[in-house]
Amino acid sequence: MSASARRAVAAPRSWFARVCVGVPAPVDSTFRIALNAVNLNWRNVAAADLIHDALARRTGGKVDAHVTLDNDVNVAAWGEFRAGAGRDAVNMLGVWVGTGIGGGLVLNRQLHHGSFGTAGEFGQTWLFPGSGPAHLKVEHHGSRTFIVDDLRRLIRANSPSSLREMVDGNLEALTIAHVAVAIEAGDNLAIEVTRHAARAVGIAAANAVTLLSLDTVVLGGGVTEAVGHRYVAWVREAFDDAVFPERCRDCAILPTQLKDDAGVVGAGLLAWTRSEQHS
Repeated sequence: MSASARRAVAAPRSWFARVCVGVPAPVDSTFRIALNAVNLNWRNVAAADLIHDALARRTGGKVDAHVTLDNDVNVAAWGEFRAGAGRDAVNMLGVWVGTGIGGGLVLNRQLHHGSFGTAGEFGQTWLFPGSGPAHLKVEHHGSRTFIVDDLRRLIRANSPSSLREMVDGNLEALTIAHVAVAIEAGDNLAIEVTRHAARAVGIAAANAVTLLSLDTVVLGGGVTEAVGHRYVAWVREAFDDAVFPERCRDCAILPTQLKDDAGVVGAGLLAWTRSEQHS
């Protein structure tokens, strides 16, 4: 949890008149139901009502908050668009690379949900349709999970890497932070695997920009923050190879400025806007 999130949770409960919660799922058109949160085993969960009722119970009915939901990467992308790296954008894609890969779209300066409320599911798009079912999607090739798992597999197959010593031979303890240190030290295996992952993200981002003619891509999440400018450069390289036409290479590809606070800022802005619309 970010420092901003901790401060929000610790705030006086009388402050909770407007609430927006980012959830790891697409949401319905009313912004009240989480449709499918795989990692929480949620399907069609009325999370906004649950949060509203919990706040009311904990305050003895003193808080009657207007609660709304959105996808967690949507709120992060909106935070970056309004107050971070995407402040100068008109049409922006936010890509958050972590355990999986999520996306958020801003089109014509508005957060875009699409006809079914599910726009921005960047990591769930197919990148290599001829692959097996575990290797079809962008997040199968570009996520933190892929990077760490692939490195474990290769090191166990005796590929040389400083990472084995870094974790004292306990490869289950390997994290993206270790990988970032190894990349900085010039570890060839860590560079090769992470660069492959960045290439997958860059190609998929190029597909989105080719399709939608976006002017900005903002990269966030644990991989971007850990690996830093090298990761952004590797995404840029693959993007420039794949995007069409060449004019679209003018698209800015930027790292997150708000980092962990992007979602908190975006959620706060959405909470305010939606409560104003509701009133």
